[in-house]
Amino acid sequence: MVYKYSSSDTLYLNDIDNFINNNLTIKKIVNKNKTNFICYLFILLVVCYLLLFLSTKMLWKDSYIKPFLTWAILTIISFFLFPKLSLGGFKKSIISNGEQMIEKVDTSYYYSNNTKSIKLTKNPDITILEIVKLNEITFILISPKKSPKFVKALYPILIPNNLFNSEEQYKNFIENITN
Repeated sequence: MVYKYSSSDTLYLNDIDNFINNNLTIKKIVNKNKTNFICYLFILLVVCYLLLFLSTKMLWKDSYIKPFLTWAILTIISFFLFPKLSLGGFKKSIISNGEQMIEKVDTSYYYSNNTKSIKLTKNPDITILEIVKLNEITFILISPKKSPKFVKALYPILIPNNLFNSEEQYKNFIENITN
């Protein structure tokens, strides 16, 4: 049986909120993603402008419509991509669907809870970016090594600390997934 995270648990929500707002690794990655994304948008703008310039050269003599079309295309594209690059967007992606938290992450890492035994499979295509023990949960941040070039994908795995019977069991678990 796979553990289901419940969004109604305010202790977990406070832990997640504090972790995301105070975590330097996440902030660094999110800020780098924003910078990369702005560069990507600029390149996309130039490409769209050139395409529109070439395609409209014969159709319209005045060039007022070209910038509007270019910005319309970029706005539509950025509307779908940009929210995921902010800290708020990252937090929403964690807590928006309270019942879908752990199950499978990119078919590589998953956590299962069978009579308090925990298994987190290893995969060479995944990088563990951060492991942080909070009050109620352990937050493991992973990223696929084959992320898109301009944005690093982040996947959170939340494990409730009360599943570990002792501190030694917790340490063994962390050693197993980081070796």
